[in-house]
Amino acid sequence: MTIHVDAIFEFLVEHLASIAYDDQARRRNHGADLYVPNLLDRYWAQQGISSDQQTDAHVGAFYDAVAELCRLGVLRLGYRNPSRTGVASGGDIDRKFSLTIQGIRWLERAGDRQVIEIGRMAELLDQFTRFGDAFRQRATEAVGTYRTRNYLASCTMSGAAAEAVLLSIGVAKLGGPETLKRYRRPQGRSELLKAITPDVQFSSALSIMSYWRDEAAHGRASEIGELNAWAALTQLLQLAQYSEKNWSRLTQQVAAVCRPQS
Repeated sequence: MTIHVDAIFEFLVEHLASIAYDDQARRRNHGADLYVPNLLDRYWAQQGISSDQQTDAHVGAFYDAVAELCRLGVLRLGYRNPSRTGVASGGDIDRKFSLTIQGIRWLERAGDRQVIEIGRMAELLDQFTRFGDAFRQRATEAVGTYRTRNYLASCTMSGAAAEAVLLSIGVAKLGGPETLKRYRRPQGRSELLKAITPDVQFSSALSIMSYWRDEAAHGRASEIGELNAWAALTQLLQLAQYSEKNWSRLTQQVAAVCRPQS
């Protein structure tokens, strides 16, 4: 069975949203809003896995999802009211988490969120080793900033990752020095693209990604939101898949035309 942290994340978000304004429900968690053992067993039971069948991977994935909510500022470690809660309430403090004020506000908008397995997107993008470290770094940052709801930065990094694909194809076809020479000129991106390939589908995919990067880079307030960032990530994945599948054709050297000597 494949374990997806994002599915656990969504389970936790749904649960926390249901109790955020229910004081009675919040009091059932040993002085905190989230007592991990209770929800851990409930979630895996829904997946057909009993507490006896849980492995370190099952438990670790659940705590990873909790950690993500802490990183987003939705949860914090410990009791709801630390000053009123003594050691007598239990020593397993590392299993107890409470909602922050910001977290309650974040959960109010949780129903409007697009339910996306961003972890799966990260796995898919990570498989494209052909495009080099620059692509991997930028794709990782595009996914990471999406996770933290920094959608403007996610679009920028998606566009940068797409350009890393263009450069990797250029290096394979024209060589490193020639590729960088063309790329660094004014309108270098367009010039390099024309020198590499007349492939319409590749050019179209890359132009969409260039739009996201250029739109995000303008020095003005942006209205880029979650749907835009997810669209940029999806288009980046499609560009990478197409480039991988057609690598030989895209990087094929143009045969020199031999003219007869006069």
